[in-house]
Amino acid sequence: METRDNLILSVLFIGVLAFLFVVVFGNRGLVAMWRISKEKARIEAVNSDMQKHNARFVRTIERLKNDPAFVESFARDEMGLVGEGEIVIRFKDAPPPLAARPESSKVSPDTLQAP
Repeated sequence: METRDNLILSVLFIGVLAFLFVVVFGNRGLVAMWRISKEKARIEAVNSDMQKHNARFVRTIERLKNDPAFVESFARDEMGLVGEGEIVIRFKDAPPPLAARPESSKVSPDTLQAP
């Protein structure tokens, strides 16, 4: 009888260990949930950054539509345009205007911050 009880306890113990192993390390276990929560936090941070960039773009678009001084500033600073009758002086060390830069360095929300 004692051998049978020991066998039942051993099987029960192994079953509980297997269950705990699955709960901790299984596809939907605690480790997987921890990884998913970290990934979710990372994605939420990226989403927050994108929302901030979008808000900057919206403010810039509104200013480009409604603020002539901002449009002129944009045209001068970013596009390298000049007004009629103005004289252009270029310095050797100055970076080229945005229009002359490679595609990768053109307009971004960071370069067009509306106050």
